[in-house]
Amino acid sequence: MSKLSKTQFTRFCSLLSVHTGKIPKSQIKNILVSEGYMNLSELTQKGKDELVRLSTIAGLLSDNIFDDLKIKKDFDKTTSNQ
Repeated sequence: MSKLSKTQFTRFCSLLSVHTGKIPKSQIKNILVSEGYMNLSELTQKGKDELVRLSTIAGLLSDNIFDDLKIKKDFDKTTSNQ
């Protein structure tokens, strides 16, 4: 299992909190918004992609997160074309 850096871990936890309906502290929220990972109240597609990427690096990815993020179909398409 790979480890996340401190920056990646902070971003992962922040994205996960937004995904589950919680809004992070204003300083972290401002960073996520400025980097395009979330709008004022939810994850953008970039944020969803980053959450999946960090989950994969951490070895935490499961089919449930794909379903929740509504990207499983896109993932299946890209893997079946290879």
